[in-house]
Amino acid sequence: MLASFAIKGVHEPEYLDYLRPQIPYYKLINIQIKGYDYAVLENYGSYLHRLSNKLGLKVSKFWCMPNTTKKIETLLPESSVVESTYELNLYERNIQIENISGRLMSLFVEVVHRSLPVGVYLSIHKHDERQHELSRYIEDHQLIEFKSELKMLLSHKQDDVEETTKKK
Repeated sequence: MLASFAIKGVHEPEYLDYLRPQIPYYKLINIQIKGYDYAVLENYGSYLHRLSNKLGLKVSKFWCMPNTTKKIETLLPESSVVESTYELNLYERNIQIENISGRLMSLFVEVVHRSLPVGVYLSIHKHDERQHELSRYIEDHQLIEFKSELKMLLSHKQDDVEETTKKK
């Protein structure tokens, strides 16, 4: 009589699982888009947000940066006389995605790159906390002015204290 048996898979030692290459995970990825056309940039930013949600990615932050204005002057031919002046506003949007696998990241970057509209600049990079804080910092000119006034008043007070001690 023949004994029949079925093998339910290959039985390999567990330590072989540790030798397989692990899929890298990126903790925080920033997607930065810049462009001169506000409507196109806003529409593409919302598209990236929807695409991320459809792929099951967790969008942790979405923020806007203040626009930068560039003044451009055109000159008359063979002279230094200004013919016309233009002001161009460069807008920037940032999307932060967390815990994305390397496999999904390559697919996501390919889709984002293929759907990039004309005139929009794309940058995808790992999150750098120091650079992030520096780029989002906006100086408070009034606070700086108050600090300088306070420093001046404290120095005057110190001078007054020194004068009163010298007189005694």
